[in-house]
Amino acid sequence: MEENNKRIFKNTAYLYVRQLVIMGLSFFTTRIVLEKLGADDFGVNNVVAGFVSMFTLVNSILQASTSRFLSLNLGKKDDVLIKRTFSTAFYMHLMIAVAVVVLLESFGIWFLNTKLNIPTDRMFAANVVFQLSVFSVFIGITQTPYTAILTSHEHFNMYAYMSVFDVVAKLAVLFFLIYIPFDKLIVYASLQTMVSLIVAMTYRIYCLRKFKETHLSKLFDKKLCKEMTVFSGWGVVGNLAVTLNSQGLNILINIFFTTVVNAALGLAARVNFTILTFVGGFMTAAQPQLVKYYGANDMKNFHQLIFNVSQYSLFMLAIIGVPVLMEIDYVLDLWLTEVPEYTSAFIKITIFNSIISYSNRFVDQGLVASNHMKQLNLYSSTLYLVELPLMYAALKLGASPVFVYAISCFTVLVCLFINVKMLSKFTGFPGCQYIKTVFLKTLVLILIACVPPYLICMTMPDGLLRFLIVCSVSVLSTMTVLMRFALSEEARYMVMGKIRKMLHIKKPSQREINQRHRYDYPAENNGWNKVGNKPVYGNQETESVFDPFVMKHHGKFLMIVSERKHHGLDLLESSNGTDWQNRGSIMKRVPETWECLINRASVVIVDGIWHLWYTGQSPEISRIGHAISTDGIHYQRSSRPCVEATLPQEGVSVMNPCVLWNEDRKIFQMWYAAGENYEPDALFYAESENGEHWTKHEQPVLSKDETHEWEKYKVGGCDVKRQKDGTYITYYIGYQNLDVTRICYAVSDDGVHWERPNHNICISPSQDSWDSDATYEPAVVEKDGTLYMWYNGRKGVEEYIGLATKKTERNKHSDMSNPLVKTI
Repeated sequence: MEENNKRIFKNTAYLYVRQLVIMGLSFFTTRIVLEKLGADDFGVNNVVAGFVSMFTLVNSILQASTSRFLSLNLGKKDDVLIKRTFSTAFYMHLMIAVAVVVLLESFGIWFLNTKLNIPTDRMFAANVVFQLSVFSVFIGITQTPYTAILTSHEHFNMYAYMSVFDVVAKLAVLFFLIYIPFDKLIVYASLQTMVSLIVAMTYRIYCLRKFKETHLSKLFDKKLCKEMTVFSGWGVVGNLAVTLNSQGLNILINIFFTTVVNAALGLAARVNFTILTFVGGFMTAAQPQLVKYYGANDMKNFHQLIFNVSQYSLFMLAIIGVPVLMEIDYVLDLWLTEVPEYTSAFIKITIFNSIISYSNRFVDQGLVASNHMKQLNLYSSTLYLVELPLMYAALKLGASPVFVYAISCFTVLVCLFINVKMLSKFTGFPGCQYIKTVFLKTLVLILIACVPPYLICMTMPDGLLRFLIVCSVSVLSTMTVLMRFALSEEARYMVMGKIRKMLHIKKPSQREINQRHRYDYPAENNGWNKVGNKPVYGNQETESVFDPFVMKHHGKFLMIVSERKHHGLDLLESSNGTDWQNRGSIMKRVPETWECLINRASVVIVDGIWHLWYTGQSPEISRIGHAISTDGIHYQRSSRPCVEATLPQEGVSVMNPCVLWNEDRKIFQMWYAAGENYEPDALFYAESENGEHWTKHEQPVLSKDETHEWEKYKVGGCDVKRQKDGTYITYYIGYQNLDVTRICYAVSDDGVHWERPNHNICISPSQDSWDSDATYEPAVVEKDGTLYMWYNGRKGVEEYIGLATKKTERNKHSDMSNPLVKTI
């Protein structure tokens, strides 16, 4: 163990030194570039290249749309559709690139030569930089579909390889800049263009070799083009705001001041880019998963990912940002031979702005993933558009560049609150909790972490020793405070996982740890025996099927099963319980309502009327609905849910109804699960005279049992049977942990007060089988002295229906009557 700890320490030290070397190299190359170009030429390059990049606005509008449509269509696994999507996206970007070049070669040249504040003797060089920038923009716009397909396939290792090339390229540019005896500004712009071209060609060759859909064809789908354009329509406002804010200020500064101040802005941008390199890649990697969570309507993980990624990003940003804030003046003196005025102030404002911005960045992505770009751009991006006129007014009134630049912090802060509010409204996102625990708490803790290095700065003179001490104390202070008080347990796990990955230390995930307990108990218990070694219903063609409900009717078994392909309910029929015929859908989901997803049915037939209860799920919560039918196929739904979470003990959602008709009392009895939106915590009970209006028992009737290792975490969906003597038996899900479930049973005299036998497991996962990961959601029917239990089995992400049987024991809690039918 001691040797292992030494290895980890050495690897950690190596990693930290490696990151510092990369950052130091970036700063070193910028120093040489500034020294060789001079502050004026450095500013000319910054303002000209920035002006040209403004015209990529049209391309930016389609970037999010291209990435989203590629990710969604990849999920459909339709090769023709994916190829058509990529080809359509490429031709759209090619048309945009041609239009941008035409615009730049007309209006752009006029603006450059008549409006920008550039020294007369540098106009020729500025025009060369302009033309090279136009070429780079053309390459960059047509590169967008390739970058999007790379991200959609989640081949993020390519970015790591290109980061190595970036280091080599910077050194090569530096070498040629020093030794080529020609106009340094033209040389630098030419070398940068060559690097951009090499990067683009490398990405394209990689994509052509790895992804067959990138081989261009004549496929241009006008309908798809329209859909992508419509989706991007509201992106016009947002991208216009981003582009104007990023480059409009640069132009305003150039008009009111000199290119030296542009140089200061450029240096601040480079420092910020270097720092954000440690953060931005992780957000890019997480974006496809966010879209997939929303597409699967998994709002729990959708919200949690936003929390975790934001916390992680702010943590990584603070680790680098705090030392820079403390020692930026010394770093600039050490870094540059000539420090342009305002550089230090610009960098400090940029870091503070980044903290606010990265609190908002993944909230923005949540709105995009949930297809609310219209609202995002209508409100928050409109506010960004107001920023540039405010800056112009401040400059006209004589404000300093520092004050004008600080205005951006205010608009970013307001947009954070607006976006959190919108995400809360549309997806049920816990906005107040996010502001408190992610933004405000992290901001306060960063300020606290600044205290120790600040005290050192106040007591020690400038110099290398103070710089090293302050940086070390800053990193340790920030890591200690944020790891201990700012990050959630999951975010801490993400941070440590990232570190372990970089250090090549393999540690199992929490899911892998949980799943080690799948086979703690036999697969078959208490007389239950699984039938065969494969599902009785479900395969790759049907995709995942789950939550079976089974009843006897006219000598046959009827099963209502939930299916993920269309998120509705299908009716099946069988004569023996093992061979099933699908009779078609009996209930479909209703998008963008409380019935966005439909699953887990329970049916009772009373006086010839089929009563069906089911779970309706929206992105926010789950509810229970009621429908009736005269034939068991065509159902008429009630307009509103019949059961909703109204008790504090129920949490936010109710789901998984199991309903019986009590002939003695002439009432319906319902047992249901309650808790989070997709994961129940406990079982509750309610009664009704008509199946529509229910009176609840206020406390859970069955909860986790910490004395039973196999159900110590929580319990879920049940199937309750009333026996001939009036007693009850329930088969339900017992959770050992979040990832390991088994089917258990309990008994009761009244259906409210339940007793568990000492060993109450029925079935568990089987090793090397189709149900090797989990068994859950039982449906039990008695026929001819045999109990039949249909259940969910899962291996990986695939869910199918299995069968287990047990010979009936004639005792108090096993001789079941048929509680489903009163009269037919």
